[in-house]
Amino acid sequence: RIQAEEEEKKRKEREERKAFTQVEVESTPVAEPQSNIVLTTNEEESVVQESKRFEVEDTPMEVEETKKVPVELPALDESTKDALNKIEEGVQMKLQKDEESQSNAQRILANIDKDEEIKRQVQMAKRIYEEVPIRKNELYRYPLNWDTIERAEIIEKRLRPWVAKQITDYLGVEETRVIKLIVKNVAKKHPPQEIEDKLETFLQAEAEVFVKRMWKFLVFEQLKVERGLVKTE
Repeated sequence: RIQAEEEEKKRKEREERKAFTQVEVESTPVAEPQSNIVLTTNEEESVVQESKRFEVEDTPMEVEETKKVPVELPALDESTKDALNKIEEGVQMKLQKDEESQSNAQRILANIDKDEEIKRQVQMAKRIYEEVPIRKNELYRYPLNWDTIERAEIIEKRLRPWVAKQITDYLGVEETRVIKLIVKNVAKKHPPQEIEDKLETFLQAEAEVFVKRMWKFLVFEQLKVERGLVKTE
């Protein structure tokens, strides 16, 4: 029994020593490994400069704003100024001539177009005139469109000047009374034969020729409006 107690006591002492040794090891700081490399002075400076270079590269660079520097051109001498002025004058004259040439060309083209339009109207007027009856009976029976005649104001704008000229040619003087009588009878839509009979007092044998010509003129003016050769408002 005594021997067993001694054994147990020794065992406990061994465990206590083992536990104490483990605590001591854990509490002892571990020393960092030291480098065995020894740098010279030049190598140390190179390392420092390299580290600074990396610091500079990592730092964002500030871009300096570019300043505009005014450029002063050298003053021109008189001969150079005169040469430049002559060149400018020549350019202006060339441009003016080009504008005049273009204007002349446009005027020529406009005249050509105008001439072509006049030719077209003349041809159309000839075709319309050929439709007007020639024989007295057919002419006097031709159905006049009084709505067209009045709307286009053919009697006042076209017939009155025509009558005035013809009466002056027949009588040698401008007989206002006769002119008014003729225009008034036409405006009242009197038949052409009736107007012819009334004019025999003034024109005698020429009354028939005059009224036939007047009636052809009236029919012709009516057809021009109806065919679109004369535009009305």
